[in-house]
Amino acid sequence: MAKRKVSSGTLAAAASMAGRALGTVAGRVDRLKADHPDPLAEAGQALAKGKAKMAKRTGAVAKKTRKAAKKARRSGAKAVAKATKTLTKRVTKAVTTARKTVSRRAARLKR
Repeated sequence: MAKRKVSSGTLAAAASMAGRALGTVAGRVDRLKADHPDPLAEAGQALAKGKAKMAKRTGAVAKKTRKAAKKARRSGAKAVAKATKTLTKRVTKAVTTARKTVSRRAARLKR
């Protein structure tokens, strides 16, 4: 078997492609380094910002919860007052009806 000879043009093209790829990668790395000189510090700042935002949201949720609890207590008190009023009205009506019935029956017995 004869060995194939690789032409110098093919080698030059391959070397050019590899060089272009490496240059592109190096350019991206340089650009990232320029954009983010200290990635750990940036990550720490983003984390601190996130914690502050989370604390703010937690405070807002707690405030809304307290407000909802207060509203529930008020509406619960209103519901109890309404139920008491309705029950009192029903009982009063029942007692009045019973008194009338008793007085009618007593009047009938007197006759």
